[in-house]
Amino acid sequence: MGSSRLATYAADEVTITIIHKKLGLSHTLSGFSTDSKVTIERATDTWEHQTGVDDTTTRVYSANRSSKITLHLSQGSSSNDVLTALHEYDVRRKDSSGIFAIQVKDNSGRTTFFSPEAYIGVPPTATFNQSLTNRDWVIQCTRGSTYLGGNGPVDAEDVAVMQTLGFAIDPKWI
Repeated sequence: MGSSRLATYAADEVTITIIHKKLGLSHTLSGFSTDSKVTIERATDTWEHQTGVDDTTTRVYSANRSSKITLHLSQGSSSNDVLTALHEYDVRRKDSSGIFAIQVKDNSGRTTFFSPEAYIGVPPTATFNQSLTNRDWVIQCTRGSTYLGGNGPVDAEDVAVMQTLGFAIDPKWI
């Protein structure tokens, strides 16, 4: 039958944290735009579908786990200052010491993303006009680990399917 109970999502429960272990820095971003907080995109498909002229098909696996995270910050967010400083720190050194880890977690659900190696390729375009604008920061990530989960209770049937596939559901969701 599947899980069919009411689920709850709360955008304010999604946290994005930058961790720079060498510097002892941890910053949870705040001050997001009014309509969007974060977008996570894989750089490549896991499987590429290739069909020959004789209609035989092979799927080709890519181990590339690179991703691009776009952070949609409000112009007035102090996290813009932190990201600018982090980018400039990286530019001044040019020795990989500016690389940081990043985590995105939906605390009202089960979705998580983590990359142990991330960097800011270029600061966002700045627009100034009569109203508040966004600063869309693009974070390049390597070796990303993504779990896209739901936001509601999971019934026994779905738990059994997940266990068969080698995944465990935190008991608080059962």
